[in-house]
Amino acid sequence: MQDQLRRYDYLCIRQGTGQAMRIAGMTNEPWLGRCHFIGDDTNPEPLIGVAAVWVRDRDGFDDTLRSHLASQDDGETGAVGLRLLWAEDVMPATDWMIRHAREKEALELARRVHEGHVVEIGPLSSDGKPSLGATEWLEIKEIKDIQPLDGQFGVSPKKTVPDALVAPLFEELEPTEAEISSYGGIKEDVPPLKTYVIIDAAKVPDAKGLMERSGLPWRCLFKGDAARELSDVAPYLIELDVAADFTRVLLTHNPMLPADLVTAHLWHRKSGIFVRSRSDIDTLVAHFRRFTRMQDETGKWYYFRFWEPEYLLKQLENDDLAKGLLSFDDQGIVICPGDSSIHMIRKTGHDAIGSRAPTKLDFNAIELDLRGKWLDRIAGKIVATFPDQSLNFEKVRSRIEASVNRMQGYGYKSENHLIILASWEVFYGENFETKDPDGKLEEICRSSLPAIKKFNSFRKRMENLSPEFSETD
Repeated sequence: MQDQLRRYDYLCIRQGTGQAMRIAGMTNEPWLGRCHFIGDDTNPEPLIGVAAVWVRDRDGFDDTLRSHLASQDDGETGAVGLRLLWAEDVMPATDWMIRHAREKEALELARRVHEGHVVEIGPLSSDGKPSLGATEWLEIKEIKDIQPLDGQFGVSPKKTVPDALVAPLFEELEPTEAEISSYGGIKEDVPPLKTYVIIDAAKVPDAKGLMERSGLPWRCLFKGDAARELSDVAPYLIELDVAADFTRVLLTHNPMLPADLVTAHLWHRKSGIFVRSRSDIDTLVAHFRRFTRMQDETGKWYYFRFWEPEYLLKQLENDDLAKGLLSFDDQGIVICPGDSSIHMIRKTGHDAIGSRAPTKLDFNAIELDLRGKWLDRIAGKIVATFPDQSLNFEKVRSRIEASVNRMQGYGYKSENHLIILASWEVFYGENFETKDPDGKLEEICRSSLPAIKKFNSFRKRMENLSPEFSETD
């Protein structure tokens, strides 16, 4: 049990190490990405699909794909008249297999590319919504090859911000004419751009403790009962200081450390989004609180998790919602971090006034889609990390879903805790907490302990159980 526990703790580390080894090798291989295209003047419809490209790195993906599209004048199906707007979720096919294990068609595309056939584009579709890249008032720019800070052993003084993120996160920008006008027409009276982060406490164990020790201004985006009862899974707005230790930790990933050592590194947890604004923290909190709860098409209210990078990028396809969410400033800058890139979102100033009326969304569909993809990624990681176990993806995925549903019922809330509990479910069988001969695991689950203390007690009990603890296939 101890070995399996340690092995799972290195799930995320394994992927980062593999990426570093792959870069060192500098060899071409199939890469996959979800691509947003637009047609030519005769068919300007935005289209979305997966493309496989034979390249050695992330930069080469876009460049090779664009060159391929530009050269297609021979009637090749699926390529003529297309222009690449942007690509996201780009990674080697081996990593795609882990994250998107169910998308077999994409892996088939990867098998078709080689030195003599460098691009293969899958089926393209349109959901009838405006493309992000085609929206006149909104600019989305992907900045690639972002490397977070490492352990910086022997470095003094330590950097607090990676070189590639200094400008996007902390560079001062000239005020717009509208900003100057709103401050009485005097440019010198326009306050400087501040940098904030909205973090998801569900992804950062002891988030409140980290914030309290940081010495930085912070606020919870929930208020009243929600702020008290959901404090360990709530979103928090923090005003960053470029020189603060908290900023360094936020932008650091050290693969040699345990993934959940949040006092040392946080980048790999994709714990939130960054915001650039001239507003003070209380003005910004008041703005974003209007979007923490939204209505679906039936009028039912839901928590709207716009602080999750992947979730936000998807929801910006809703034009009215996007305009409202980004109306906090004239420039409306939001930065969504990924594994090795960021998406920088900002208004262009054209027709960017959002409605203040409640926006209605199909939350059931959104949540089911995101939850399903999350479960797929976790199942894929477990299967790929334990090749000697010959685990069946569908069976692993089913067990994980059952575990997450049950453990949430017990009151476990942290995403990281749910993943670890689900991994135990895979190796020790369904309802594994009931197999403790002394009944202590189930007793802990049903206790009224706070979620973090409950998990720590559960984990300690798991570590103390004998190796004969029932294990099933």
